[in-house]
Amino acid sequence: MKLTKVKIYGAGSVGNHFANACRELEIDVTVIDPDAAALKRMKSELYPSRYGSWDDKIVLSQDNIHDQFDLTIIGTPPEFHTKIALSELEEGLTKCLLIEKPLSFPKDKLLEKSLFEKSSIPILIGYNHNLSPAINFLKEKIISGELGEVYNVEVSFRENINYILAAHPWLASKNSSYLGQLSKGGGAAFEHSHGLAMWLYLSEFWVDGEISADSVINKAEGFDELACFNLSSNGKYIGKVIQDFKSTPALKECRVFGTNGYMEWKCANNPKREVVTIENIDGVIVKDFLKQRSTDFVQELKHINDILEGQILPESSPISFSKGMRVYKVLNSI
Repeated sequence: MKLTKVKIYGAGSVGNHFANACRELEIDVTVIDPDAAALKRMKSELYPSRYGSWDDKIVLSQDNIHDQFDLTIIGTPPEFHTKIALSELEEGLTKCLLIEKPLSFPKDKLLEKSLFEKSSIPILIGYNHNLSPAINFLKEKIISGELGEVYNVEVSFRENINYILAAHPWLASKNSSYLGQLSKGGGAAFEHSHGLAMWLYLSEFWVDGEISADSVINKAEGFDELACFNLSSNGKYIGKVIQDFKSTPALKECRVFGTNGYMEWKCANNPKREVVTIENIDGVIVKDFLKQRSTDFVQELKHINDILEGQILPESSPISFSKGMRVYKVLNSI
């Protein structure tokens, strides 16, 4: 296995997920966070409550570690993503860089730096729903022509912000972090941009030309509770993405319509699984993919290992930098 040593920026929720996934794969992992309270919370509260007990093989540090790493993960709030990424690229000590979604906050001028486009190492963006076996099963069926001519894809990522706050108990309210600030990469459009990433990934092979988006956003207290993207190509309506911070219970689903039938993907919670339903003139097929949230991060690390081993070209990855940048450009149209 090529992936043996990982550095993670950020001791928050994503940092804990990746640290646990690293240890499950017996990967050495170091977590960097300048906030001593965040590191203490990770060790004594957050990690044990999620995974049963603390793993002493996880290294915690307030100071950056300037050493060779196979992978560096940036799991900080979005406003720090680009600055840290550029610093890592300039230092040149990591073999691969993973930036958690969303790529950055709105109108980030640092993203114009050529270091990103001309990087000699893979840069990936953490839209890990696009790596799930269920979504790739869906895409294989689209490519195979089983639905006939695909003409419409619709995606919903709806989850009340209180669910997110419950997973981050150290936050007193939505305004305690970037989540409640659109200008810092929060709000439903940026935080739930898994929806846009999924739409773009599933539709990339059949859309004709550049994608444009009309968005309708309801804003409250400086962030958007609901964002609706009507997506078109060369003036032709081809899809819709809805992302919100209001829905209870959460709803994550995708529907693909073709001339010979339709498919539906749903992410369900009881039990935790992803379900793909295919319906056409021959009948109905239902396929279940059992999972836990931690599975997403283990799959992501395995995928990155395959990239480092040369089994997958970085640009062809469902979480490539170019795909993440495409999501970011649509977000910046709002």
